[in-house]
Amino acid sequence: MNCIDIGSKIVTLAIQMHGNVINLDLSPETTQIFENVRLFSKTGDFDVSVSSNLAEQHILYKVNEMFQKDLTAPTVELINEYVEYSKPKYKNFLSHFNQLNETRTQNVCRLFENITYDKVLSTMDDVNSGFFNCIMNRLMPPFQGFFVVSIHEKIGENRFELLYPKKKDKQNLNLLLLNDFIQFANICGNELPDLRKYSNILPSYKEFIDVDKKIENDKTLTSEEKEIRIEQMKEDFYQLISSWNLTIKGNTIESIKLSVMINFIKNIVGPTCKINLLDYSCNGVSMFVPKNQLPNKQYMIEKDMEQGYSKTWGGKQRSKKHYKKHRKTRRRNKNKKAKK
Repeated sequence: MNCIDIGSKIVTLAIQMHGNVINLDLSPETTQIFENVRLFSKTGDFDVSVSSNLAEQHILYKVNEMFQKDLTAPTVELINEYVEYSKPKYKNFLSHFNQLNETRTQNVCRLFENITYDKVLSTMDDVNSGFFNCIMNRLMPPFQGFFVVSIHEKIGENRFELLYPKKKDKQNLNLLLLNDFIQFANICGNELPDLRKYSNILPSYKEFIDVDKKIENDKTLTSEEKEIRIEQMKEDFYQLISSWNLTIKGNTIESIKLSVMINFIKNIVGPTCKINLLDYSCNGVSMFVPKNQLPNKQYMIEKDMEQGYSKTWGGKQRSKKHYKKHRKTRRRNKNKKAKK
């Protein structure tokens, strides 16, 4: 990771939103999107994020202080410092609200070089209550966003010049606001594409629950028939989420897939883009994720700091053998459905 080329742009971002994992079996295309993306995860696992309004207001203060300056060391060193800084604070916070258990003690505030999943990020939890299963996360609107902490350019060996923000006063562009996203693109010397053409409505969790209740209360169906119908409905809902990208209301992005946002950012910054992603959102796995994907949770593995860091910056590294096996499995599943 220290061997990145001169001229590389390192973008540090912070996510303060509701989150829900919706894909544990990334396609090669999505895997490629997550290459050169390093992830700090507050939950550190497939778990909910415990938060409060007061805590959310102060998250960006520390990372702004750490990153918004010229640097004489790779940003991974700052991220490691931030892990050591934030882990005891978050554990104390969890303990105060009786939310600390053995698993969280081990897993919170971890750093990953590989993003092995995709997730839905949203500023809303009322509309899809249950879809975003976060604890104490009724955030005040000003503290929700997909924030730009800093942009650095590597200009020499262990020399990283701050490109954004230039002003001494701390600031953070919020990429959920289209005007801020346009400003971000301008800073990078590019234009923001028309995001509205990618926008459609996020499938309604409430609608699924209503239909689910009707099936459960239908006395003409056997238990087996109910189970089959509900599983089919889950699969249909999953397909809807898979084909969805983002939802825009007015001049604000209300919901977006993580992979879609990262793809936009990397295309705007250019081929030299490297990303530090600070994710404070919930990371629970959606009930709609197919059961055959759940074993893939094991691939979320923290990087051992003693082993050093790779040159790739991240992205789930899979062998060609895996992709061949993955394609064969998909073909078999399609054939089974065709026979049915």
